Amino acid sequence: MIYVNDLPDCHLATDIILYTDDTVIYYSSKIVSDLQHHINADLRTVSEWFSRNLLTLNISKCNFVIFGSPQKLNRIQNILVKVEDTCIERTQPSKYLGVTLNQSMSWADHVDAISTKINQRI
Repeated sequence: MIYVNDLPDCHLATDIILYTDDTVIYYSSKIVSDLQHHINADLRTVSEWFSRNLLTLNISKCNFVIFGSPQKLNRIQNILVKVEDTCIERTQPSKYLGVTLNQSMSWADHVDAISTKINQRI
C-alpha cells in the first residue's frame, strides 16, 4: 500500500516539501562537504522509498541549486549530487512553481522572465 504522506517520515537530515507531484528537499549548511554528504544520503533514502512504494523518480527532471551570497558561491568549486549513480544537474536559475529562483536570491531573473512574457503579449 502506498502512503505518499509518509515520505517526510523517512528520518531525513534534510527538510522536505511536497506539493502535488513535486518534491523538494533542502538542507542548510555553511560547510559544502556537509551539504553534499547529507543531500546525497537523503537522496538515496528518497530513491529507496520510491522503489519500495513502486514509484518512479524521474531523474531527468531533478536539479539542484545552491543559494548564498555571491562571495560564498564563488568559493564553491565542484559539488557532486547523485541519485542512483546519476549526477544531478546544478541549475542557475531554477524554476519552481512558476517562480524563477537564482542562487543569490535576487528577483532579477524572475522579473526578466515575467517582463519577457508581458512584452510578447502586448
